[in-house]
Amino acid sequence: MVHWLVHKGYILDLITTSEVIMKEINHLQEKEMQLMAENDRLEVRVFFTLVTSVPSA
Repeated sequence: MVHWLVHKGYILDLITTSEVIMKEINHLQEKEMQLMAENDRLEVRVFFTLVTSVPSA
């Protein structure tokens, strides 16, 4: 009986750990999306700056 409870506790512990890991992964993915969006905006800005600074022939 005690062994079963310990085993069940261990499984619950693993579930909790995996939930924490999943939350962390989701958080990192959101962060990555934000960074990618920021990067895209910077690239557009740089491109726009380059295009507008080139003297037209």
